[in-house]
Amino acid sequence: MMVMCCNHSSKAFVELVIANPGRLGWLIGPIHFKQPRKEVPFALDNDAYIHFSKGTDFDYIGWLALLDKVKRSKLKPLWVAVPDVVADRAGTLASWKRFAPVARLYEWPLAFVVQDGMTPRDVPKDAAVVFVGGSTQWKWRNIPMWCEHFQRVHVGRCGTSKWKLDRLQVMGVESCDGSGWMRDTIAGRNARQLLAWLDPKTHQTELTL
Repeated sequence: MMVMCCNHSSKAFVELVIANPGRLGWLIGPIHFKQPRKEVPFALDNDAYIHFSKGTDFDYIGWLALLDKVKRSKLKPLWVAVPDVVADRAGTLASWKRFAPVARLYEWPLAFVVQDGMTPRDVPKDAAVVFVGGSTQWKWRNIPMWCEHFQRVHVGRCGTSKWKLDRLQVMGVESCDGSGWMRDTIAGRNARQLLAWLDPKTHQTELTL
């Protein structure tokens, strides 16, 4: 499983990525854009959740600007999350119909962000990845269902707990994301949770889970 850390571009993090191939990467969104690097696997968010949490309208122009910037970098993302409407099934389905044709022009794999009330039948046939969004309780209750029906599952906002990472990995999740891993630097407790997941034999005695 890959942990996609948001907003972490320090030298220490990049060194961790290189030392743990296939296990760490970036989730890059329009609001907190960072220039892609060939050493760091990455996927593209749409920041719908940030707008939802702030009560602001989705920034279509900012999302397109993100896609164009990455296209110019000539580096290919693992996937791009097509804009969704948080905790809104009907709104997300309508958003896919509107925005997926635009995202498809960039020739990258598309991620469909599932929301409260959705079932596997709602996932478009041309979606390469199921991104589990929605409300926190609904998300965690339904992750096993998505893993049972789809090979490529990403879980948004997974927090900073090694226990959660272990749980997601056992369920068969391909990747997850979080923004707090390096908030207290590489020596902070959150970072040590991540280090313990990467190398449990080395770090297991340092944590109280």
